[in-house]
This record gives sequence, structure tokens and C-alpha cells, in this order.
Amino acid sequence: MIRSWIWLITGIGLIFWAFFSYQISQVEVGNLLVNPIMEKPQQPLVIQLSAEAKRGETLFKNNCATCHKVNRPLTGPPLANMITNYTTDEDKAWMYRWVKNAPGMISSGDERAIELFKRYNMIAMQSFPNLSDQDIGGIMAYVSETMD
Repeated sequence: MIRSWIWLITGIGLIFWAFFSYQISQVEVGNLLVNPIMEKPQQPLVIQLSAEAKRGETLFKNNCATCHKVNRPLTGPPLANMITNYTTDEDKAWMYRWVKNAPGMISSGDERAIELFKRYNMIAMQSFPNLSDQDIGGIMAYVSETMD
């Protein structure tokens, strides 16, 4: 009688072990379901950037990344907004002036500049007079190629 109970408990234990070990062994890595014991997770997708975007990536990391992310707000707005909201040549020219001298545009009474200033907690973006239009275009290329 005791032997049959031992076999029954052992059998139930094995069933539970098999079920739960499978459930536990599946780990979500990014959006992949991976068994960490049996499989190696795949490397993340690497985006191939154009030459202009690669140059823009360096400029972004050195000048923008402290206050901006590409797809989400930080201290300042997500820079993907500059791609989606500044589509005309006039919009782009305004944005280039903004990047080069945001505080000057705010103090001059530029309505768009004041609205951005107010929307982002009255924190003025620092001026980047050292960035050329080509540099800003490179940053835009980087943002455009990496945004969601």
C-alpha cells in the first residue's frame, strides 16, 4: 500500500515538474520567447544607417541626447516630432534657426518658440550655433532612420 502511494506521489511530482519546468524555462527577451538553457537569444535587429545618418548619430549623441530621445520625451520633446511636424521648407528653416538659437527666438517673441518653451516646463533649449545646416540635416536623417 505504501509503495503505491510513493509511486502515485512520484508520478504527480513528475507531471508537475515537467509542466512547470517548461513554463519557467521560457524567458521573454525583447519580443522573443527563449529557453535560456537550450537556446541563445537572437541578436537585436541592427539598423543599417546611411552615411549621413551615421554622422548625424554622432552629432545627436554629442549634442542632443542629454535632453532628447528619438521616440519619447525627456527634458525636451522626442526628436521624431521634428520629422513628422516640420515637413515644409519653411518649417525646416524655422527648426534650423531654433536649434542654432532657441533662447534668442523666445526672447524675440516668436510664437512657435514661446509655445514650445511653455509646453516643456519653461526650460529653454540651449543654443547650438556651432551646428551647420548640414549637421542638423544629418541629425534629422538619423532620427528619421531610427524613429518608430
